[in-house]
Order: sequence, then C-alpha cells, then structure tokens
Amino acid sequence: MIVLQKKIVVDENGVPQEVIIPWSQFCELAETLGLDLDEEAIADLRVTRADLERGDQEAFMPVNRSADSIIIAHIGPRGDVYK
Repeated sequence: MIVLQKKIVVDENGVPQEVIIPWSQFCELAETLGLDLDEEAIADLRVTRADLERGDQEAFMPVNRSADSIIIAHIGPRGDVYK
C-alpha cells in the first residue's frame, strides 16, 4: 500500500480542488499504473494477456526454478523474451 504525502488545495468554500504530491511519489504511482509505458510496451502486454487467457503455454518459457517458485518469461510475437 502506498501512503501519499499530500497537500489538498481547497477553494474559498473549502471544497477540494487539487492535490499536490511529491514528485518521487508521482513517479512511483506512474510506474505502478503503467503510465510510463510506450505504445509498443502496451501492445506487448496485451499480447501477453491474450496468451495467458488462451492458456497458450508455448508462449512462455521457464527462466528460473527453485523449490518453491518458478519465474517465467513471455515470448513475444517477434521472438522477444520478456521477464
């Protein structure tokens, strides 16, 4: 959970109008929400989701295995591997 340090700007009636947050927290939120992704990355994520929903196991490969977990990577439409 992210705890925001914020300043709330209100109008003359006390109604909130804006929120000011530190730049570092804005950057963290943007990254968490994917707001920093370009169109190509978004398209790749859509392909990955579609492969997951179809259950296409051939689109994924194991990268690292341990006794209690497995890390997989997605093989993109152009053969790129995304971890």
